[in-house]
Amino acid sequence: MVPAHDGGPQGRNHPFHQKHKSRHADAAAKARILPDPEAVGASLYAHLDRSGNRPVRAIQRIRAVSLGETDAELLEVAPGVASLHIERTSYLASGRVVEFTRSIYRGDTYDFVAELRLGDPRGR
Repeated sequence: MVPAHDGGPQGRNHPFHQKHKSRHADAAAKARILPDPEAVGASLYAHLDRSGNRPVRAIQRIRAVSLGETDAELLEVAPGVASLHIERTSYLASGRVVEFTRSIYRGDTYDFVAELRLGDPRGR
């Protein structure tokens, strides 16, 4: 689970930062899905749900990377320290991409756990 970012300062109290967040779509689609980005509030997903554009699936990639100088400074650690880079692409039921997020987490602060549930291959 990715913690919510409240827009406050980075560092020890906020041990991750988002390098960039965007919606992959043409301008008309962006206007339909997120006409006023300032109206999102605390939760993008709650906002998308209210507008009928809730993602139904996402692909998330997690990888370990040594921090460069700029990211290390933002996270208040030494350059070269291990970090977790996470990229998530979320999709609508139509298959349209509705969100792309790239975040960097301090390696000494986060523990990610995933539960995988496998359905019965016979559909039961």
